[in-house]
Amino acid sequence: MDTRIPLTEKVPPQNLEAEQSSLGSMMLERTALEKGMEILSAEDFYRPAHQEVFDALVSLAERDEPVDLITLQEELRKRGKLEDCGGTEYLMALVESVPTAAHIEHYAKIVERKSILRKLIAAGTQIIGLAQNEDEEIDSVTDQAERLVFGVAQRRMGEYFRPIT
Repeated sequence: MDTRIPLTEKVPPQNLEAEQSSLGSMMLERTALEKGMEILSAEDFYRPAHQEVFDALVSLAERDEPVDLITLQEELRKRGKLEDCGGTEYLMALVESVPTAAHIEHYAKIVERKSILRKLIAAGTQIIGLAQNEDEEIDSVTDQAERLVFGVAQRRMGEYFRPIT
């Protein structure tokens, strides 16, 4: 008997605790926010509410405004997203979820890794679809598959390869 769970029924890779800890750290200290912004983008967060919170934090930082519970709450309220993000109580819980912002890099790397895995799954699913289209030229299929995988890998390569100026 095959006891494997079909791929479509599996929960995509994610770590909500790391997402919460990343956001909480970024709300505690400006340096943690800057470090989080270097590593992450809104799309790296699995939970849509976390994407909204991150986007609001980034907007505050880019306008050089203070970033704290009050300013974040007001930013989300202006966007009509405060309740979608869990309200003030959830934002307070994010801050309280971390005793210090010192581990932001560790938390953010976990979030980033899970995001990359989800992107690889999406690319793999698209590649399966391409491969099942037997009418398509094989060179076209392999080129498209390479582009999909390279698109995921490109972000990581940027960490190691910097353009020569």
